[in-house]
Amino acid sequence: MNKKILVALMVLILAPALAFAGVTGKISGKVVDKDTGEPLPGVNVMLEGTMMGAASDINGIFIILNVPVGTYTVTARYIGYKTVSVSNIRVHPDLTTEVNFDLPTTVLEGETVSIVAERPIINKNVTNTVKTLQAEDLKNIPMRGVTTVMNLSSAVVNDGGFHVRGSRSEESVTYVDGVMTSLLSTGTTNALSVINNAIEESNFHAGGFNAEYGFANGGVLLTTTKSGGSEYNFSLEAISDEVFKNNEGKTLGTHSWGYNTYTLTAGGPVPFVADKKMRFFVAAERNYNGGYATNWHGIDIDTTLVSFGDTLVYNPHYGPGPIPGYYNSTWDFNGNVSYSPSAAFRVKVGGTFHTGNDKGGDRWGNLMNLAKLPLNKR
Repeated sequence: MNKKILVALMVLILAPALAFAGVTGKISGKVVDKDTGEPLPGVNVMLEGTMMGAASDINGIFIILNVPVGTYTVTARYIGYKTVSVSNIRVHPDLTTEVNFDLPTTVLEGETVSIVAERPIINKNVTNTVKTLQAEDLKNIPMRGVTTVMNLSSAVVNDGGFHVRGSRSEESVTYVDGVMTSLLSTGTTNALSVINNAIEESNFHAGGFNAEYGFANGGVLLTTTKSGGSEYNFSLEAISDEVFKNNEGKTLGTHSWGYNTYTLTAGGPVPFVADKKMRFFVAAERNYNGGYATNWHGIDIDTTLVSFGDTLVYNPHYGPGPIPGYYNSTWDFNGNVSYSPSAAFRVKVGGTFHTGNDKGGDRWGNLMNLAKLPLNKR
């Protein structure tokens, strides 16, 4: 009874969002006899590790709808033919991924042919300019955040706001899991904080996008977050430039800027729930940047000030490197729960949380030491 109530609440919460931008893709293709080229009807085509699949029609055509963004292994099975599996099939939001099968005949049961798919040079299903970054790509580039893919697009100029092909920054919108996260009133491209390790894929459409994306004349950024799998998965990432910092505040001979990022993720079936079709994914990230003003070159001023007949020597000194006493500290949490009782029905509810504080200032405040920071020894 409790599980039914929980599912009902999830449906009610998501009902308004169902009309928003799509967060799933489609897999289609054709199954033929390898020797004759004749179409094979009634072939079972399944996505391994899921309940999703379809059967080919009289022309050998199959279509699998509402496939969540991700990488899959697609398998075709037919009596009298070898089972063929094609791995590394990538599904993108609102796009069709084509997978074709040539099934060889066999007299032995249980034989399987494994094929690793290669990404086509040109995707004929893409009719506009699209820049795609997958989770693997985000690990290998020195940038973080959902707007990373926009910065890497040749159609974008970033001067504090994102201008796509000459448009204003407020004319571009961002969707996270199908929900628009842009604040049109302020021109904020993305109002949510999505952890890098929680992103499954980001797609940036620089014009020519579908009519379903309203409120946009510049570009549309689609970000899909990760979901829990059939098995438990955990990860921990730590990035710091203070590991070998010496007494002078330097790491390996150079200044340490106090950059620290720690990320923890977990996902899998929801614990203590018998139905393993209900899965979760959570991510937490801690950022602490001490002395975050990296353009600091130091102050060394020897000035004599005369006040009411008395002489006052004002001699502040800050060495090069990060500004002492300044910091930026944030906590971010992302999470979702998905439930897929059948191949035709899937619900996903999630949210984000962000909190933080910082201590900063301007160069005049630094010069006058308004923050009353300790002076470095000469």
